[in-house]
Order: sequence, then structure tokens, then C-alpha cells
Amino acid sequence: MQAAGTLAEMISAKPDINYKIDTMKKNVLLIFILFGLNSYSQTYVLDNTFGNSGTMTYNNRLYHVKNGLLVNNNYYFISSNTIAKVDYNGQIVTAFGTNGFKALQQTNETLTIVNFVFSNNYFYIYGSVKNNSTNNIDIYIIRIDENGNYDSSFGTNGIVKLDFGLQENISSFLTESSGSLYCIGTRFNQNVTNTSRLILFKINNDGSINTSFNLNGFKEISLDLSTSGSEIIPYNSQFMLLGTTTGNDGTYNRTKILITEVDGNGNSNTSFGINGFKTIPLANSGIYYNTIKNVQLLNNTLYINMNQGGAMLGDNSNNLLIYNLINDQIESSITHGEFFYNKIIDNKVFLTSYCYSCCGTNYYACDNTFELRKFNLDGITDSSFHINGLYSYEFTYAGVPGEPVIGDSRSYVFIKEPSGKILIAGFIYKVFSTPGFSALRIVEGALGLNSIVHNDKNNFYPNPFNNKIIFKNTTPIKNVEVYDLVGRKINKPSFQYENDNTTIDLSNIIEKGTYLLRITTEHNEIITQKIIKN
Repeated sequence: MQAAGTLAEMISAKPDINYKIDTMKKNVLLIFILFGLNSYSQTYVLDNTFGNSGTMTYNNRLYHVKNGLLVNNNYYFISSNTIAKVDYNGQIVTAFGTNGFKALQQTNETLTIVNFVFSNNYFYIYGSVKNNSTNNIDIYIIRIDENGNYDSSFGTNGIVKLDFGLQENISSFLTESSGSLYCIGTRFNQNVTNTSRLILFKINNDGSINTSFNLNGFKEISLDLSTSGSEIIPYNSQFMLLGTTTGNDGTYNRTKILITEVDGNGNSNTSFGINGFKTIPLANSGIYYNTIKNVQLLNNTLYINMNQGGAMLGDNSNNLLIYNLINDQIESSITHGEFFYNKIIDNKVFLTSYCYSCCGTNYYACDNTFELRKFNLDGITDSSFHINGLYSYEFTYAGVPGEPVIGDSRSYVFIKEPSGKILIAGFIYKVFSTPGFSALRIVEGALGLNSIVHNDKNNFYPNPFNNKIIFKNTTPIKNVEVYDLVGRKINKPSFQYENDNTTIDLSNIIEKGTYLLRITTEHNEIITQKIIKN
């Protein structure tokens, strides 16, 4: 077969090649546009192998999830004082605990679970426990197996309680190769202000205190008036500690994020920062409380999930601060809702969130969706994820399509599996029915099959619009949503279908600008179109 030759040779050899090349360019450009619009975003659909066509609601379970893990094809969830087990198909494992829920609280005690991890074939569930008679608060760690059995070789029948003389809690720990736990927490006097101190301590594999780490069992680190411990993470063959520290500037008690570095014996690296410390000032820290929820480290960048709030419920906010350790500055941040849960997976930031006060006292105005958002590491929305960086699902009342949950839905946590499946768990409130712990699982949809992006403005008119848009379609639709260009759902308009035309009421959109219209047909096709408000 003869080679085609260079492009210049082809043009000089055949006079009509210019027309062919021009046509080819147009076709390639058209293919690129169509392919890019339909496949640049990976859409997700409900996984029909999970629960009831992808979702499950466990009625009468007042269960507010704090975290979740997938272990050996079973899901485990923790609340403030309970661990639950759900099989991979979405069914409660009734043999676990009492009908799938194992209460960990003891008589005359109030348990507050902070988190849990799975390591060396056991769950470590940790937090604080309050004695209801003495009001004393101590560190609490439980070790149980996958079936909910306490490990009798750990502490006293699987339970460790630590009392360092005042009130204490544990925030995080790392498991060392020996099986011992390297822990961070806070020690304080609940009757005296500004007495909090960050503490480090080690627990042997059998649950006993490692006194070789310190004769008192713990080491204290303090700066300014008050210092609290939040997170311990590996760093430069040593360990980075994060917490908050509060000092008075003459007007307010100002809170900062505290970062320090220690070795395996708890000794500070004085060459780190200034005298061993780095601090990050926080905005409005004289008015708000500041709590570190979790921290992840990637490529010398810290992703710090901060919850900030004031006396009023509406003052709450959640921020993911992106802090560069080399430049010692906050490079960006992600703010969404009052509370959110995030993880860095595959060099992307995934986030699910909820908002207590978004609807005030009007439950009908609440956003009743479970949501999952995806961002790049610089905090910019990853528009290749589902619809402009956002997946959302609205639970329906009594399973009736189009009838929203009357109340308040909150997605608390998510679990992304190596297979790409994502489980989102939370809680839904229903005024006219029983509330319940709820979950859904999504999988990647077929690109270009369930997602149609319209470029033909003639199908949507008028566009730009003032108060309404008419969509020319032959298939009736069942749902319409409007998003802004950062992926936030801002409106769920009403619509009316008649004679192959759907009239969509957009009168509630006040601000001029560009939006994304997302339509779901009765055949579950997803149609999206950019629209412009005059």
C-alpha cells in the first residue's frame, strides 16, 4: 500500500483536497465537541444491586452516622454510641448486636464516639466516656472483631479507660508496627477555663499504658492560654501533630491552628517552624469556636477540615483549608454548608454535606437531597464528575416519584470502593412517616447513553429567558433541576408537559447569568442545557 505522503504533497497533488480537508476539519471538530460534551463528565446512576433499586431506608432507626468503613464486603457505621453492620446488598445484618446495631455504652455512663478504624483484624472504636455520677470524663477505647465480639486480650474485656487525673479525651491515633497505639488528645479541667493541654500517650497492644514513653503515661504540649490536640499523621519519618491554640489579643481570645513535629518518643523538632511550632490564624476566631474535624496530608499540603460556629445555629460553617507547608500559607479553601465530611481519594477531594439551618423553621424549604461533590486538589470544582461536579439524589415520600421527603435529609458520610462504586449514608426526616437511617449506592453510568447534552438552542426557547423556558420534546419528563456553574442546585422548578412541549417555570431565578438546566425524562435520560437569565 502506497504511503499517503505529507499534507503539503497531498494538497499540491489534488486540487480538491482543500475541500476535503476543510470538511474533515469540520467533522473532526463536530465529533470533538459532541464527544467532549457527552463524555467529559462521568455520570453516575443508582446501583440496582444495592437495597431497593439502589437505596435503603431503615425506618425507626434514629441513627446519625459519624463515619463508615467497608470491611470484607460488609459496611460498618458508627454513631455517638453504636456500631451498625450492613451487608453488601444493603440489608441489615441482624445477627450483629441487636438486630444489626450494637450499643457500646455501659450502665451509668455517657459514651461519645469520635471515630473508628480497622487494623490487624479488629475495629478500634475510640472517644470519651462520662461517668454520670461523678461527671468525670475519661478516654475510652474499644476493640471488637467483625462480628461485634469484644477482644478480651485488650484492656478489661476489650475496653480501655484512661484517667490521667483531670478530664481527657482522645482525638486520633496511629498503629505502630508493634501493634501499640500512638495517640493524641486533650487534657483539661472542666471547672477552670483555659486549662486545655494537648497530650500524647502510647497504649500497648494489650491495652496497658506504655510508661516507658512517659512515667506519667502522657506528655503535654501547650502554647498560649489553651491548646487542644486533634490529629496525628506520619511526616518525614516522624509525626506531625495538629490542634488548636487560643491566646488573648487584649480584646478577644483568638484561636489558631497549631502544627508541630515530634519523633516516636514525643520529643519536639525545634527546627520545625518557630521553636518547633507553626500556627495558622483563623478569621473571626474571637467570635467563633473552631474545631478540627479531620486532616489529610498530600504532597506537603495539608487539607484541614474546620468546623466554625457561634452562639446562633445559622452561624455555623465548615471550611476545608488547603495549607501549603512549604510556603506556610493557605492557598485555597472549600466552603459548603454548615457541616461536611471529606476524603482525598485518587488525588481528588470528595465531599458530602448537610445544613441544619438552611431551611429555618420551614421544613418545606429544606434541601432534601443526599449530595456528593468532587474537587481538584486546588479546591476548584471537578466538572468532569457527574453534572458539573455534583451528584445529588432526592429521597421520595412513601416511594412516590415527585413527592419529596417532607423534612430534612442529611448525607453524613460516603465510602468510595476500589471498583468505583460509591455508597452515601445519612439520615432522612419524614413528617408524615417514620424517619430513618438511609443509604444509597451509585455506579458509573455508560458514557453517552444516559447523558444527552443539547447544543441546539432551538429545542429550548426563549434562551436567554426571562421567566420561563419551553422545551420541545416528544418524551414526557419527570424532574427538572437548575444548577449554577459551580454545581450547586439552586432551584427545582415546576413544569407542565403538553403537545410535545414542556413549559418550565423559572420565575424564581432572579439573578442574571448562566445556569445549567438538568432534565430527567420518564425513560431516565438525563438532558442538560446551558441557559441564560436576562
